[in-house]
Amino acid sequence: MSLDEKFNEVAETARQISQLVTKEEWMEVYGLYKQSVEGDNYRGRPSMGDIRGKALWQAWFNLIGMDQTEAKKKYITLVEQLAREHL
Repeated sequence: MSLDEKFNEVAETARQISQLVTKEEWMEVYGLYKQSVEGDNYRGRPSMGDIRGKALWQAWFNLIGMDQTEAKKKYITLVEQLAREHL
């Protein structure tokens, strides 16, 4: 199985555990996912009133400079670990 195939398979698992993990765990999952798919986050920071959007943006922004392949590998490892803990 290729890295991309494994990534897509694990993304389905992430959807299953999204309501079971902590907010902090989900922020890490989200950041790695966005870095894997889109690369570095150079979008404008959400407004101060958008607390959730700002947290999601920051989780992705913290990963600037991480290679997309590395982000995919870390994403797969993290989601598989969280699935073992929460499913």
